[in-house]
Formats: sequence, C-alpha cells, structure tokens
Amino acid sequence: MTLPKGWTEASPGGLATSTHPYCGGIIDSQFVTGKWFVIFHDNELEDHRDFKTREEAFSAFQEQLNNSIAQRMYDPVSYTH
Repeated sequence: MTLPKGWTEASPGGLATSTHPYCGGIIDSQFVTGKWFVIFHDNELEDHRDFKTREEAFSAFQEQLNNSIAQRMYDPVSYTH
C-alpha cells in the first residue's frame, strides 16, 4: 500500500502517522488482537477501532475526514476550531 502524502510508517505495513494538526492522526494495530484502529489529531473527529486491515482503517480515516470537511464547508459556524 502506498501511504497518502504526508504519512510515514514506523516499519513497512505497520504503524502509520501524519503530524498534520487537522488532517493527520495515527493508524496502528492492537498488539493482542491484531485489529487496526484510527486516532485523529482533530478532537472534533471520533476515533475508530476493530478494522481487519490497515487498508480498511485508512479508508475509514479518509471517509470520515472527507465527511467532516464537507460538513464544515456546508456549516462553518458549527466548527469550533
């Protein structure tokens, strides 16, 4: 998998991070279960877990980010940053 622009990984196929304050976050897997999780840097976005693959976690990350951006463009007054 090719990482999105601005993302780095600790090791191939492992923990991936982006330091962008609003569009970045952490995607990693749980040690015991092997399930993947998503943590957003933007506190307005809800973290997610229990993805079967890293690709699934990245897709969920991007989808929630896109939905959030669309909502903020539609209703910028409700955005608290």
